[in-house]
Amino acid sequence: MHLADHLEPLGVDLLVSSPYIRAQQSVAPLAQRLGLAVETDARLAERVLSTEPLAHWRESKGSRPCPFRRGDRARQAVVCASGETLDAL
Repeated sequence: MHLADHLEPLGVDLLVSSPYIRAQQSVAPLAQRLGLAVETDARLAERVLSTEPLAHWRESKGSRPCPFRRGDRARQAVVCASGETLDAL
């Protein structure tokens, strides 16, 4: 069974990927099946948060609004990026 088989019945209406080719390739079969375009979001690219160890980096992030909400309507989204990037969301 493929990822698209698991996600197709969930009512997904938004696909967002990091700019990296592998992430875009991972979500492409679902995009094709659902007839949706994949939005590329540079904020999902991996990045170096610090060159020094930060013991309490998670606590210092603060709260942020979900970057994939569109207006007043919540979307059923699939976000494709590296695990480290998704952990930071």
